[in-house]
Amino acid sequence: MVQNLLLVTADNNFGQVLLYGLEQAGYHAFIVKGKGEAVVRADEKNCDLAFLDLDLGVKAVPDIGKALRSLKPDIRLVVFSSENSDPPLDEIRPWTLISKPYYLPDVLNMLKDKPAPNPPPVQPNSQMATSREVHASSSTLPWLQDVTKAAQHLTRLTLESSAQAALITRGDHLWAY
Repeated sequence: MVQNLLLVTADNNFGQVLLYGLEQAGYHAFIVKGKGEAVVRADEKNCDLAFLDLDLGVKAVPDIGKALRSLKPDIRLVVFSSENSDPPLDEIRPWTLISKPYYLPDVLNMLKDKPAPNPPPVQPNSQMATSREVHASSSTLPWLQDVTKAAQHLTRLTLESSAQAALITRGDHLWAY
């Protein structure tokens, strides 16, 4: 079965190059330029995945992502970014970050892997760590105290390495993945 993909970008050259590569690999891709058009096309074509170009703006991308998720809660979101840092897009997690310029074989491998939807992060239990452990980790790795920041940090580390997944546990419980 051919997978329908949505590409939301205002950069016509970027869109056309990615569209060509995706279609050569057997995907049906559709380019749109804004939120309204994205929602309509995602609904019409039953898109399983949406590529969101961060060049649209740090405020526009979360709006588009939330609109697409309200239509189809299980849609996968992939964010293309020219920046080297994790964009502040916590409100549309989970999403996958791909750096621009991108390498098409990496994008195609990501599409073939089709990871299962991420479960919601486990909330910390006050009995999971002693006060000594919390104090030690907060002084050396403050991002470990916030599950969202820990997940962001792991995402960045995973993308910078050849690892396919990473997780942090506290005791016997999952803290971030």
